Amino acid sequence: MNPKQWETKKIGDLVSLEYGAGLIENDRSGVGYPVYGSNGIVGYHGKYMINGPGIIVGRKGSVGAVHWSSNSFWPIDTAYYVNTQKDIDLRWFYWSLQFLGLNRLDSSTGVPGLNRNDVYRLKLEEPTHAEQYRIAEIIDTIDDTIQRTEQLIAKLKSVKQGLLHDLLTRGLDENGQLRDPIAHPEQFKDSPLGIIPNEWDVYPINEIGKIVGGTTPSRVVPSYWGGIIPWITPTDMSKLRTDYISGGQDWLTQKGLDSCSAYLLPIGSIVVTTRATLGLAAITQRELATNQGFKNIITNDGWDNRFVCYKIRALSNEMVRRASGTTFLEISGTQFALLEIAAPAPGSNEQDMIASAIAAHNQRIATEEIYLEKLKAIKKGLMHDLLTGKVMVNLNKEEQENEDLHHS
Repeated sequence: MNPKQWETKKIGDLVSLEYGAGLIENDRSGVGYPVYGSNGIVGYHGKYMINGPGIIVGRKGSVGAVHWSSNSFWPIDTAYYVNTQKDIDLRWFYWSLQFLGLNRLDSSTGVPGLNRNDVYRLKLEEPTHAEQYRIAEIIDTIDDTIQRTEQLIAKLKSVKQGLLHDLLTRGLDENGQLRDPIAHPEQFKDSPLGIIPNEWDVYPINEIGKIVGGTTPSRVVPSYWGGIIPWITPTDMSKLRTDYISGGQDWLTQKGLDSCSAYLLPIGSIVVTTRATLGLAAITQRELATNQGFKNIITNDGWDNRFVCYKIRALSNEMVRRASGTTFLEISGTQFALLEIAAPAPGSNEQDMIASAIAAHNQRIATEEIYLEKLKAIKKGLMHDLLTGKVMVNLNKEEQENEDLHHS
C-alpha cells in the first residue's frame, strides 16, 4: 500500500469527543473501575460509564492530555472520551492523538480548555485497518520496553536508598561483606553520631580537607567573562546525572578569576552547594571555580574523594538544620566546617570499597537512563515515520488478503 493511497481524514470524520460525567470524590467507592480526569486516573468506582478499552482526552486543566484505559472506566466532566464513528483500530488512533499534540489547541485565556471542534478540524492520514493494527503493534512494543525500563530505574533508585544507608553506616568488612550490627554487635561501638563500626571514627569536615568558598566576578566587566576557566552555580549542579562535574554555562577569564580572588579548584575537589539548595555534591573533573553558593573541599591525602562526596550528600538534612536565613537558607562556613562524618581511617581500603560499590550502582542507573532516552528518541521517530506513511509497514499474505476482503 502506497501512502498516497491513504485517505486524508478530519478527526471529526473518524470519532466524536463526548463529555464525561461528574462523579465527586465522596461518591466514589474507591475500588473497581478507574475514574479518569484530565490528568489520568483520579480514583476508582464500583460502576463504569464507558465499556473499555477506550481513550480519554483532557478537556480542562491538562488540556489535550491523552490517556488509554484497558478496562471499562468512568470519565469525569473535566475530560472527554472518544466515541468512534467508523471501524478504526482504537490503539492506532490513540497513538495518532499522541502524535498530533492536542495540548497546542488550548482555547482558554483563563482556565485551560480544549474545544472539541478544534480537534475535529485536525487532519491525519488514515491507513488501511490492517496497517493501523500493525503500526499500533510496533509502537506498543517499544512503548512496553520504555515502561519496563522506567520501572527498572525506579526499582534501582529505590534500592539505592537502602544501599547508601547500609554502606555509609555499617561499612564493609575485610571480605567485602556488609557488617551486621544485629548478628555481630561486637563489631560496633557508640559514637556522637550513633553506632558505628569499631574501625571507624568521627571526623569534622575541617579535618578531612581544606575548605574554600566561591564568588562571582562583576557582571558589568565584559573582560571577566567568556574565557576558558569553567565557573559553576548551584543550577549547574541540579542538572548533574553523575558524580562528576567539569563545567557549567559560564566561563571566566584569568582576569575575571583574579578580580575577585575566586579559588581555582584542583581536579578531584568536592564542590558542595550550601545556599538555597543544600547538600548537592560532586567531584571536579577539571580545574574550575564556583560562585558563592558553594563550600568546597580539597581533600587531604588518604581520603577517597568519592567516599567523602557520598557522605556529604547524606548530610543535607543536617545542613538544613544548621542553616539560617530569611530570603534563602545558607549554612555558614563555621557550621559547615564543624559538620561531622563517621568514616574508616584515612588511607583505609574500606573507603575505596564502599565508594566503588556505590559508584557501580550509580553507573547502572545512569546506563539505564541513557538507554531510556534512546528508546524515547526511537519511539518519537517511529511515530513520525509510521503515522505519516514515511515508512510503510509490511503486511503478511494473510493480512493483505483479509484487508482486500474488507474492502471488496
